[in-house]
Amino acid sequence: MEDFFGRFKVAQQEIVGEQAHVKLQMLFTRREGFRRGAGTMHLAWGLEQADKLGIPAYLEASRMGRPLYERMGFQAVRDLPLDRERWNLTPEDTITCMLRPAQTNPGTAV
Repeated sequence: MEDFFGRFKVAQQEIVGEQAHVKLQMLFTRREGFRRGAGTMHLAWGLEQADKLGIPAYLEASRMGRPLYERMGFQAVRDLPLDRERWNLTPEDTITCMLRPAQTNPGTAV
């Protein structure tokens, strides 16, 4: 797991370095919760925290989650190369590093 998740940590360091930012952890929604607003609700809370601080937000997105993050203002920075054979991944299992710039009007609702 250190090898797998360690790649995320290295990418985060390369992208944001020592810059203050909010790191949003992986969000999983049960299938029965898809398209019902649970992911958006949790994401909005995290973005509200970043907005209060006036700093950018960073996360790693799956192919499935990426459209939600893009709607919420995240921009793709880079795709993480993963050893698909070692981790039994398919080409659809892409992880994308994403960054949402600091909001110019901190404290506003998402």
